Amino acid sequence: MSGSLPMIKASSPNLHWQELVRFAIDNLPVPKLKCDQLNEVAGYFFGNIRRLNLMILTPSFVGDLTIQIQRCFDYAEFATTKTLQTGTFDFQDHPQRQKIGELAQHIFHHDHREKLQAVGSPEWDAFVLKSIEYGTQPVQMLADSPSRPGLEAILSSCLTGTWTAFETMAADLWESAINVHPSTLAELKGAKTRITKGSPSNDIDEDLDEDTKTAQSIPLSEVTRHQYKIENLMGTVLKTRRRFDSLGGIREAYSRAFSKKSDAIDGALRDPILYQLSAIRNLIVHRAGKVDTAYKSKSGNFEIPIAVINDHIAPDGIAVAEIITRTVKCAMNLSRAVDIWIEEN
Repeated sequence: MSGSLPMIKASSPNLHWQELVRFAIDNLPVPKLKCDQLNEVAGYFFGNIRRLNLMILTPSFVGDLTIQIQRCFDYAEFATTKTLQTGTFDFQDHPQRQKIGELAQHIFHHDHREKLQAVGSPEWDAFVLKSIEYGTQPVQMLADSPSRPGLEAILSSCLTGTWTAFETMAADLWESAINVHPSTLAELKGAKTRITKGSPSNDIDEDLDEDTKTAQSIPLSEVTRHQYKIENLMGTVLKTRRRFDSLGGIREAYSRAFSKKSDAIDGALRDPILYQLSAIRNLIVHRAGKVDTAYKSKSGNFEIPIAVINDHIAPDGIAVAEIITRTVKCAMNLSRAVDIWIEEN
């Protein structure tokens, strides 16, 4: 994969759905971390990414099922009437509609009952891959139909879902790390803008203006809620005063907690793909993908949609697959770096 950021054009006539499907079929490697608590967080993150992959594959499964169902009806019609209607006709008015429908349903269930018995076997895996291959063809045809906006919505959901998965993982990883290693981390004595200042995207969140003393304070309500037993819950308690809903907030939290020997952690959080994904996510969620001046100014520094203001960005399958892949790699780097930090400190 090239080092440059993936490009999303403002107008993409080809959705490149097949390339996205190829990406979704592959099982992403889940890192094995030494710290059990961090390992659990990483597992949930990859579970969320896998859910996105299943969402990507669903139209192909539906496409394949549609083809199979039509074949069952064609066979049932021919078996019942010895003829097969061609062209467009209203099946609801067919004189033997009920008989044909019952036979088609019987054929479909009989066929799939045999296939379901092979679940977990190499034959089942081959059947699933073949279903995806056949079903992707009609999905690509839908890109030139009134259904295209629905496919574009799935692409947009993949991007917002990827950001949500990363944002959640970053918060849970931070919390778990401090719970496991409260010494040093719970002091939150690092410079809050350390990671951001070292990033090509200087995205300091202006709302994060608290001083070190405020950052280190613990709400009494949280202490009492845990019955004063917070020795192994410092991350959980301190998390209530942090903001992980923006890239600036995530970087600020890690800058404060990991105040020493943090080069690998800082490097993961400075990955430009996070700034790109954050910007696209915000544009999709807050502006329905319609380019505004804020997005325009950000996109000038990255290979992300350079679109005319008030136009809508239109991500395609190639760009979405690459953004997800690079975000997952970034998440793996971050989780490994935190795991190593805990082991060495």
